Amino acid sequence: MKKYEARFLIKKSLYYRLFKSLNKSLQEDILERINVLIREEKAYCDRGNYQHLSDIFAAIALYQGLQSRGMTEERAFQTIWDALTLAVQRRRKIMQALAGKPGFWTIMKTIVPIGFHYGSGKGWRFRWFTTQFKNQYYFEVRECIYQKIFKKRNLEKLGPMFCRCDLIMYGQLSGIDFQRKGTLCYGEKKCDFKFIRHKKGKQFQRSHSR
Repeated sequence: MKKYEARFLIKKSLYYRLFKSLNKSLQEDILERINVLIREEKAYCDRGNYQHLSDIFAAIALYQGLQSRGMTEERAFQTIWDALTLAVQRRRKIMQALAGKPGFWTIMKTIVPIGFHYGSGKGWRFRWFTTQFKNQYYFEVRECIYQKIFKKRNLEKLGPMFCRCDLIMYGQLSGIDFQRKGTLCYGEKKCDFKFIRHKKGKQFQRSHSR
């Protein structure tokens, strides 16, 4: 079982570079806040949710911790959004490189469900669809712990940050259009993920997804 301790979670999170840039006193404050969150959200602290909660807890602790040291709410939000964007952009480069390889479409349709299955624990619910079109791939998220935790803590503003990370990851894949009308964190009843593969070399207009 992966250890749910702040010092391990922060290293796993997408915010570790930002955390390391802070002074020691603020770092200790952040870690204490994460440990409190671990105790309060114990029901979700299983193996599957480890990465999700690393990012959720780090975002909350940093957002609140920065404000406790005098930073405005607007600047604190922008600081954690910038850090998250930078971390995801690094991962996007890997995804884009893979998208140009033969067989990526088949691999993605196989790996994505496996990743969601093993990378999600209590509090999630998915619906998978097998479409009649071989060049389309669709699934829905019906329950999400980002939406649940942020809503419970009146921090709904933080949820859409993570939704936008999907746009960074999937929005510019070679030959693949990512379509999404909305997400739970945006107040919709579901997150709809749709991928459409176009013929190699075909020009297409990318969707403006949320």
